[in-house]
Amino acid sequence: MAAGTQIQLKGKGSALTTSDLAARELGIRTDAGEESLEFENNGATAVLRLHSKRSKSVTMEDPVDGDRIALMMNSRPITVTGVSHASLAGTSVLYNLEYAASIASGTVIHTDTCASSTPEWDVAPSGTATVPTDQIVLLEITTVTGSVTDFQLTFEYTIDA
Repeated sequence: MAAGTQIQLKGKGSALTTSDLAARELGIRTDAGEESLEFENNGATAVLRLHSKRSKSVTMEDPVDGDRIALMMNSRPITVTGVSHASLAGTSVLYNLEYAASIASGTVIHTDTCASSTPEWDVAPSGTATVPTDQIVLLEITTVTGSVTDFQLTFEYTIDA
C-alpha cells in the first residue's frame, strides 16, 4: 500500500492514511478470501469481518404453479445459511430454492410450504446448502393453493473461500 493511501471504513466519516497508521504503529492486512481486515498494534491483533452474511430477496406477485425465476449467479462458491418466507392471501405456496448451471431443474437447496399469513424466519436449508461456483440460484413455485397475491423469499448466504 502506497504511503498516504486513504482507507475508508464504511459508516465512518473520516479516513485514515497509511502515514497515520505508521505513526500509530498499526498495520493493516486484507484477506480477500476471508473478506476481513486484520489490525495489529504492538503485537495485539484484532480482526474485523466484512459482510460475513449476505442476502437476496424476491417478491412475486400472483404466483402460479410452475413459476421459475433466477435470483442470482455466483462466481464463487456460497453456502446458504438460512431461508425466510411469507405470503399474503390464499392458503399456501410450496416452493423449491435450487441451483443449476442453467435455468433447467437443479439441485434443491431448500423446499418448504409457506402458509398464508404465517411467515418463517431463518430456517435452516433442508437440502444441499453449498452451491458450487458458476451456478444460478433459482426459485421455483411448485404449487399455489388458493389465490395468493404475494410471495416473498429471502435467503442468507456466505461466500466460501
